[in-house]
Amino acid sequence: MATKNLIRLLFLCPLFIFFQCKSDPQEVISDAPIIENNQWADSIFGNLSAKQQYHQHFIVQVPNTYQSNADSLVNWIVQNEPGAIELINWNPDSISYLKNRLDTFTIIQPFIVANFFEILDLPEYPYWRATTDDDLQLMQTFRKMNAGLLDFGNSLKLNSEDLKWMDSLDETHGVKSITNHFSDRNLKKDFNEFLKVTRTSNLAVQLDLALLDTADLNKYRDLNKYDGLYVVKTPQTKMNDHLQTGADLIYCQLEKGIPFNEWKGPVNEKQFNESTKRILNQKSFIMKNPKRINLDADLKYSKLNLAHNAVSVISNQANILPITTKFAIYSEQKMKSSQKVRKENRVSFSQQKLDLKAIKKITKTSGTKVLFLSDTVDVESLKHLNNLEPSSKTIVCFSNPSHYEQLNESPTLIFVPNYTDFNADIFAQQLAGRISINGSFVKGNELIEGEEIIASKLARSIPEFTGLDTDTLSRINWAINSAMNGRAFPGCQVLLAKNGCIVYDRQFGHHSYQRQKVVTDESIYDLASLTKVVATTMVGMKLYELGAYQLKDSLEAYLPDSLKDHLRYPSTIRNITFEELFIHKSGMPAGFPIIRYMQYTSENVGRFDKYYCDVS
Repeated sequence: MATKNLIRLLFLCPLFIFFQCKSDPQEVISDAPIIENNQWADSIFGNLSAKQQYHQHFIVQVPNTYQSNADSLVNWIVQNEPGAIELINWNPDSISYLKNRLDTFTIIQPFIVANFFEILDLPEYPYWRATTDDDLQLMQTFRKMNAGLLDFGNSLKLNSEDLKWMDSLDETHGVKSITNHFSDRNLKKDFNEFLKVTRTSNLAVQLDLALLDTADLNKYRDLNKYDGLYVVKTPQTKMNDHLQTGADLIYCQLEKGIPFNEWKGPVNEKQFNESTKRILNQKSFIMKNPKRINLDADLKYSKLNLAHNAVSVISNQANILPITTKFAIYSEQKMKSSQKVRKENRVSFSQQKLDLKAIKKITKTSGTKVLFLSDTVDVESLKHLNNLEPSSKTIVCFSNPSHYEQLNESPTLIFVPNYTDFNADIFAQQLAGRISINGSFVKGNELIEGEEIIASKLARSIPEFTGLDTDTLSRINWAINSAMNGRAFPGCQVLLAKNGCIVYDRQFGHHSYQRQKVVTDESIYDLASLTKVVATTMVGMKLYELGAYQLKDSLEAYLPDSLKDHLRYPSTIRNITFEELFIHKSGMPAGFPIIRYMQYTSENVGRFDKYYCDVS
């Protein structure tokens, strides 16, 4: 008992101090977003049973052993309708399956509590500060997977930019951020920070309450006008006590179930109802926007782009970047790269141990060198690289932020985040100016502005880097082979580019039906009548959207009077429909001299002034 009383005393002392200072002006970091009245949430709340309302306040932790028994888990969720689930160490395919199955049931869907770094398999480095993706495209992954809470641990500092970014994430995608974990084991240290966070934002906070039997969180909510979510971890015996006094969401383990039988109802029903509505409001995006997903492709898109956006050119004194000459990348880890990327960018890869002896030897060679340092490189090597001359044409790349102080004098210095499945193709093309570099380096609380390298040529990447799916693009193979089997054409090349990156580039078949010459990436084709495709068809589609004509309409009502004068009966051109023109079934012969029937700008000039120009 003495321990508990001491803990309560420690908890109350800072609160007393806070009350004394409450009238002082407070620094407002960000305007707190107001949760607007939500029709969907209100209508759902009005029909909840006591048990359903109680269950909305639980985050059920599901271990990965349930991946192989997802259908049973779906049945359990449908029967119990928990507020949220946390899928611990689940693979993307299993999460996709579970989410897509749950979307077929008319229940109050649970949202998923996701750890940002765990889901994306990224180290705890604030990539989002380096991103330039203002519309939060990279975060769509979490909206699609029903992530109502995104846990960043304690890795964020709540500056104004972070708050703005996270508020936008909540308002745009319905994903609320957990930015801080507080524990009653560190009560003296955590309490003031807890007050600051709830005073300056409406983001979610996680409270680990292992020692305190109760903590009146409703008091702090009213005191700070806090409208975020209190997410609590506590022993099962104390769950209901904390729900009674202001916790919004409580973690529980699937094996132990949700302890509804022990629930005696809330002490303050009004506050408990408001808490339920906050949870339902957070779910409104999930219920309004059900989508079938392939989470694996979405996660690759987010992961690759976040990592790519965090690459930072800290120094480019020698003006080597972007590299326009042949260059070599040296690293201790094996880097996989495609033959086309190596050839087009004139880059080679060498795997070897980068100790001081090897580094000295490499930096003395001619040409442009890129040294990709390991996180455990020795101090002497760092000193040597820090004293390089710009004339050495050596680019130093590091991934351990703590090495910055020992490398900050290096003439060409790049920070490259170290993440699983590092993509050497993307990195090499960033160096060669085919993919942009616009990241900034985060050093503690300091943001070191990086130099921007603008992409000037098409790059090559996997489809997921641009938001496309490899499996979907593989259907092109089937379509082309089906067309060739039907003798639509003997062979072709297909190249697809998006966001400045070639994501599909394949050759099929032969130059002719005699099958004597195979189509290669250097085969040349006559482009023929492209005007029909890239100009006339596009204009026709736009006019159709505007309601200017119908596909079954014949040309007669639309032809200019001057053309009618030349098309006397029995000419049937006036009977051709727009549909027949678009599908090339008008019956007009190739090279039909239609332009001679159009009006000139002047009768005195023997050329088509309206359509042609004397200047090349």
